[in-house]
Amino acid sequence: MLLGILTSWQSSEEITAENSPTISNIEFSIIVAARNEASCIKACIHSILACDYPKDQYEVIIVDDHSTDSTAEMVQSFAGDGVRLLRLDDQSYGKKAAIAKAVNLAQHGWIVTTDADCIVRTTWLEVLSQVIAKRKLDFVAMPVMFEENDSFFHRFQSCDLLGTMGATLHGIKSQQYHMANGANMAFKKSVFLRLKKAAYDQNHLASGDDMFLIQNIALENPRSVGFIKSKELVVTTQAESTVSGFITQRIRWASKSSAYPQKGIYSVLVPTFLINCSILLNLILAPCTGFLTLFIALFQMLCKWAVDYLYLYQIADFFGRARDTKWYIFLAPLHMLHIVFSGFVALLPFKVDWKGRRV
Repeated sequence: MLLGILTSWQSSEEITAENSPTISNIEFSIIVAARNEASCIKACIHSILACDYPKDQYEVIIVDDHSTDSTAEMVQSFAGDGVRLLRLDDQSYGKKAAIAKAVNLAQHGWIVTTDADCIVRTTWLEVLSQVIAKRKLDFVAMPVMFEENDSFFHRFQSCDLLGTMGATLHGIKSQQYHMANGANMAFKKSVFLRLKKAAYDQNHLASGDDMFLIQNIALENPRSVGFIKSKELVVTTQAESTVSGFITQRIRWASKSSAYPQKGIYSVLVPTFLINCSILLNLILAPCTGFLTLFIALFQMLCKWAVDYLYLYQIADFFGRARDTKWYIFLAPLHMLHIVFSGFVALLPFKVDWKGRRV
């Protein structure tokens, strides 16, 4: 399975401004949903406004989701730069509601979303516009990476995200399943409005804006969805700083999986879960069942971790993050436990507190 994903990655063309020289007049509405993001919202807006793209061809809309800090005031300080601040009313909350409100009021035909703790590159809109001009797409998924950090915990999260990125490209390219990251994606406003009921309104989850939208678009026309392999389209975001924050984040993500309209994603999730469960179970049983069980577990680990490392190194090296895989032999046991934990969470109706809300 991983070798298939790696083959998809290696065979995909890298997109740069140089190999995509089309001049485009595409106009974008950039939407950021924000709740209690006073510590990072200014840096995010500054990076968007610094894009090498005509200022009259994009707008920036920040939607305040009932923040209790100074997020809204900070956004208002950019009013002179044309940044628009919207606020959710008392009957609306969550990222999906924020994006839906902003899309309805957006002035342009293409919507781009990112998160309030993200930093975009100056080439972001330029390369995206060139891709859209050359390819007939309704939805574009783009790469997301964590900010560089040498801590062990950061490298663990970085490897996990890099692996997900490769799986995302493979799923979209093969049309077997579709994933996206709301921190960096773009879609046509007209398509969103047509599919909003199916993608957003037919479930009661406050988040899942990325997965529900891309999967509903793919169900209608899988060829209209693309993942762009490009260093120039990367946005960087902040990794979780605490173990408790990481666990809460993964519970939120995993708990939505049973509601996904597209079930092809289980072709990756289920085998990955079962392989890791098998290794862990054999390790637990080894003291009782003897050397053979231990040998099987160690052989499974050796084979899996060797393939994992080959896969992760190729993707990490592409983005200049090969050093994040340097200590993979020590990261792999944590990753195995993480996969097993996430799999069980997906089977249970967990609720967690996130930014002062029960989700």
